[in-house]
Amino acid sequence: MPTSDELPLDRKKVDAAFIWYLPCLLGLVVFLFSFPIDRRIPFWPHLTIVEIFFMWFLFVTPITTVIAFVVLMKRR
Repeated sequence: MPTSDELPLDRKKVDAAFIWYLPCLLGLVVFLFSFPIDRRIPFWPHLTIVEIFFMWFLFVTPITTVIAFVVLMKRR
């Protein structure tokens, strides 16, 4: 029998953190399906797909991952 310190997390608490992890997971899935990534975007001539992924994984993913980690730790 688990003690009060070892009780499993409530599903709602885990779901809130998982929602914050979605940008990272979805970015990885889109990245894996978008090869070759050195193509230009026809309607956006200033950026390539590589640059978009670079900015996504440099700015969006770390921020949302830290927020998800903090949410998960606070709800424990």
